[in-house]
Amino acid sequence: MDKMSNEQFIERYGEHRAIAALAVLVEDEASGKKRVIHYGTNRIGVNNRIRCQDKVRMPGPREKRKILEELAEVKEVVMALVGDFEKAHRRFLYQESERGFLACRISEEEDVIYVNRVGTFGIGSTPYWWARLSGALIRLAHYVVGPHFFVEMLLYADDLEVVAPSKAGRIGAVLVFLVMAAVGAPFKWKKQRGGWVTEWVGITTDYKKLSMGLSEKRASWLCDWMKSVEKRKEVTDLEFAAGLGRLSFASLALPWERPLLGPLFSWSSAVWGTKGLLRVPWVILVVMRWIVKKMEQGQRLEEVKKRLTGPRAVMKIWTDAKATEENAWIGGWLQTDEDTKRCQWFSEKVEEWMAPWLRAKKGNPKRVIAALEMLATLVAIKLWLREEKDHLQVHTEAFTDNRGNEFILKKGMSTKFPITLLVIEVSETLRKVGATADLKWIKRENNQRADDLTNEEFGAFNEELRRRVTPDNCKWEVLGDLLPESEQL
Repeated sequence: MDKMSNEQFIERYGEHRAIAALAVLVEDEASGKKRVIHYGTNRIGVNNRIRCQDKVRMPGPREKRKILEELAEVKEVVMALVGDFEKAHRRFLYQESERGFLACRISEEEDVIYVNRVGTFGIGSTPYWWARLSGALIRLAHYVVGPHFFVEMLLYADDLEVVAPSKAGRIGAVLVFLVMAAVGAPFKWKKQRGGWVTEWVGITTDYKKLSMGLSEKRASWLCDWMKSVEKRKEVTDLEFAAGLGRLSFASLALPWERPLLGPLFSWSSAVWGTKGLLRVPWVILVVMRWIVKKMEQGQRLEEVKKRLTGPRAVMKIWTDAKATEENAWIGGWLQTDEDTKRCQWFSEKVEEWMAPWLRAKKGNPKRVIAALEMLATLVAIKLWLREEKDHLQVHTEAFTDNRGNEFILKKGMSTKFPITLLVIEVSETLRKVGATADLKWIKRENNQRADDLTNEEFGAFNEELRRRVTPDNCKWEVLGDLLPESEQL
């Protein structure tokens, strides 16, 4: 930093200047770790005028999961090394003409201005320039180490994990850090770590079991926060949004958690900008209690399995739903043969126990047709995934003529009642048996057989292969707990 008087500052930079406020963020109260933030937005509007040329993208939990899926197919001993760059955001110089926008003052009483010459935490272009610099380092290491010592490098901000998927890769992992250190990469060597189990950006990975999830520290923080909210039953909009942000990041590592966040996002959006303490609805408390329960039962880590191929690896299910102003019907069939006479099927009038929410929208089932379509898919999964107990790694392709549900299941979340609860139930059912599912939209005329079933036209099917839907073979995993409270929301 340059140190100068206010008069010198004005003389050097003229109109191209701004003096920002500083904030101190306590990152860890136990260790006393603090971070000084240069406030480049409030009043001075420096960040408002910055336009980065490219979007900064970094690998995260989803990319890590993809790597683990690939490693599941290769029977090799896998390990990883993790390193941190020290003060990464201050490793590049700004142009002389632009430094006037990076000024700050420690005290109003002193006539002293401090001007940053290097990257500054709190300025919008800082992560952009670090991404360019670190990207060059990553490419250099790949070129020098070469393909023989193959490694996977994951860099999130200033946290680097080098995955070594083979014996040669373990040599390559060491060479990566050697090459970077040789060209001056500023590693915090006391934080260098590695082995069969690593922690990287709050994500713990067990390479022996090929499982990943939240670190114990991050999971503990989330559980403590949710328990605190449940105990107080009051929260501000800002506190809830901040906690929800952390939960959202956690859902990248734990896909089963994502559908549960739908009601939380819905409520957070509804109360955003409301001053003072807010009474938390029961449904929000119930959802958070469920997440805490799962994490405390040891589900903060999840084994990543490879997708199987072959005739038994994919189940094809066709479903549909129909509604009038008084009643509703669902139907579907499992495609195991080209001839539907040899395929199992179901067709049911929707009863109260299946869908207590059926008349929630002004008593008219037609108003919840999308939810009925999702219910049909859910019932089909319940009926036929249980047949695969000896072969749990099943991928289900369900076909429906409701296009909106395809996008909902791909995103894994909805904020609309009651679809949000059905998505949660689908997710939990699939997670429990270790399966995955895609919901694919098709034109209505291509879904005629399922449509016939909802109209109680069974001519194309064998009555002996009909499956009846009962509370015994269609037990809910979470709907029983969530439905009553959700209606209050």
